[in-house]
Amino acid sequence: MQAKTDYEKALALNPKDAEAHFNRALACEKAGKRKGAIEGFRGFLRKSPEGPGYGIYRECAHERIIGLEKHFHDDVKGREY
Repeated sequence: MQAKTDYEKALALNPKDAEAHFNRALACEKAGKRKGAIEGFRGFLRKSPEGPGYGIYRECAHERIIGLEKHFHDDVKGREY
């Protein structure tokens, strides 16, 4: 998870870096860290400006959050307590 660590360092230097939030979320998602991915995509949505340059990425972040939350809820429902 070196990529996640690198993006966390970038965010420590500039917490408003929307691109670092997005890329950290992708790294978390790839590593199977759903909670971290959701948090990262939400951070991206908070920090990214609305407009033509970020529109497709904002849409992608929304879709990924929905998918990750669905998988998270499916996993929780499938567990026996």
